[in-house]
Amino acid sequence: MITRFLFILIFFPVFYFPTTIKPNNRIDLLIQLSDEESYKDYLKSFIYAKRACILAEESGTSKQKAEAYYYMARNLIFVGRYNESYSLIKKGMNEEAVKKDKFFLALYKELTSIYYSRLYMLPQEMKENKEALQLVNPHTNPESKLFVSRIYMWIADYYTETHKYDSAQIYIDRSIKLAEEIPEQQYLSFRRMFRRKAYVYFYQAQIYIKQKNTKSALQFIDKAYKQAVSEDHVYLHSILEAYGDYYFLSEEYQNAINYYKKAIQNKKAFLKMSADINLKLSYCYKAMNDPSNEKKYLTISSEQRRYNERISRINVIQIAENILKVENEKKQANRNKNILAVLLVSIVLLLIIACVLYKQRKENRKRNEIIENKNHQLQKTTDSLMEKEKTINILQQKVSELIHMVKANSPHFWSHFQIIFPDFTGKMLKLNPNLRTSELTFSAYLYLGLATKEISQYTFKSVKTIENNRYNLRKKINVPSEKDLSIWINEYIKNTETEA
Repeated sequence: MITRFLFILIFFPVFYFPTTIKPNNRIDLLIQLSDEESYKDYLKSFIYAKRACILAEESGTSKQKAEAYYYMARNLIFVGRYNESYSLIKKGMNEEAVKKDKFFLALYKELTSIYYSRLYMLPQEMKENKEALQLVNPHTNPESKLFVSRIYMWIADYYTETHKYDSAQIYIDRSIKLAEEIPEQQYLSFRRMFRRKAYVYFYQAQIYIKQKNTKSALQFIDKAYKQAVSEDHVYLHSILEAYGDYYFLSEEYQNAINYYKKAIQNKKAFLKMSADINLKLSYCYKAMNDPSNEKKYLTISSEQRRYNERISRINVIQIAENILKVENEKKQANRNKNILAVLLVSIVLLLIIACVLYKQRKENRKRNEIIENKNHQLQKTTDSLMEKEKTINILQQKVSELIHMVKANSPHFWSHFQIIFPDFTGKMLKLNPNLRTSELTFSAYLYLGLATKEISQYTFKSVKTIENNRYNLRKKINVPSEKDLSIWINEYIKNTETEA
């Protein structure tokens, strides 16, 4: 499983259904049962939604189909089935009920933004959140107020991920304010999928943890945990992990270990791996001068991460194909319109020519065939050039995003780099299987052509430290001193075949 994809699903909402469930309406009843299993048993929730979908597609309304698609997509995201979830999101957004209802449309845009966030496509994620925010007035009703609170929460998380903590604090303050304006009794009367107050507190705690403000962080971790327990949340690993982070920063390493292990057990109950948490455990044992356990959990983390990377590579390919398919469909639709216009004009011209130059029809026919063939060849050449230009632009954009992440010293640089260059890790590990993640990340900087001074500037390390890192890496992968290390790595990656 791709563990970084799993956490976000716990926090996002599903549909607001303002009408009362009718006992004799089996579709609505199945949707309600799917909702009741939310955050408890995702398989049951999906099965109920699937049954509702089958009935809705046979005899249900557009609204019921959209609801069923949404619940199915939400559960598929949780279990890492991103290809199927994307198709359901597109089907839902094509329903008339979604097109005609701004609130439904906003919910789908929120879901789409979460989908993009799992791909670390942050600009697209922010775009969807801003569009969702424009569709809903928080003062319309309490449900709308909670919805806007969630959007503010996602925006705060975006700014946290990009290390803009002042902006993150502004939006999380707005989120908490809206959520707490609703009386607790009324809040608890809403459907489970709407109750996200616990995770609004959690995101506030995350901001404080990133800033190493442990005292303030603990206050909001406690609030998040109490709120989640009061709402019968079962999947609590993120909050338990936050406790571990707090104790780690406080140098209470045994308490940090206890909470990290609780978080791992909680994820295990949902058949989820915990590569990042196991890595944190290795750090704890390192701080406690326990090399045996440090090595043990570092090994577990590495094995799980390698498995996650294999699954991630498959998912990313499928997701990229979906996105390209949508773009191609749009372009094909526009191309068809242009072709139709050209054909209509051509027919008119041919009729005129046929009437005026009847005696020369054979010559004209041959001439038209030549012109048509040339047009076809020209179209093929144009399409080929456009495709090449598109490929170059996409690669340049991705590399630019990576360079931007390096300059921002983003902690997500390495994971994003592996998505764009999926064969890089395997090829480098062929040189030395014992390369650490930090050394692989450093190799990626060199692969992107960054100089020693640039790496020093962006990572806030001294030039001497970077030079030592270069020396150690050169030694580990046996690169002769007379070779330029960056050029050598680029040529090696380019010329080395990927193992099947």
